[in-house]
Amino acid sequence: MFTYNKIYKKIKEPSCPCQNAANNIRTDIRNTSLLKRALYLLKIKKEFSHDECLKFVLVHYDFGFDNIGIKDASKFYFKKDLEKLNEKQIITLVVIFRNSGLYNPIQNKKKLDAKVLLFEKILHNK
Repeated sequence: MFTYNKIYKKIKEPSCPCQNAANNIRTDIRNTSLLKRALYLLKIKKEFSHDECLKFVLVHYDFGFDNIGIKDASKFYFKKDLEKLNEKQIITLVVIFRNSGLYNPIQNKKKLDAKVLLFEKILHNK
């Protein structure tokens, strides 16, 4: 979570995962009125912190190839536990988390590598 927050703070891009958390909690929320969705999102933002929403989404996100959650993705893509990943591997998972279809390491390695390099430069102000 630390690397994710640090990257998104530096690029000044909205990174609040509350909307994704709301969609994961209530799958029927997409079929309701805009007002009801907005109220539900406000309730989540009020009751949960940014990091709690992020943690929830990281645990439930589909990283591709039936890997639900960042721990499964870590084992699938790097054959390591999450705690044993180096910085580049963590950044790779952050990029995949951004869009697992677009930055798929098996099907779109060049695009993934370019984004990982960009995020490394942002993270280290290079």
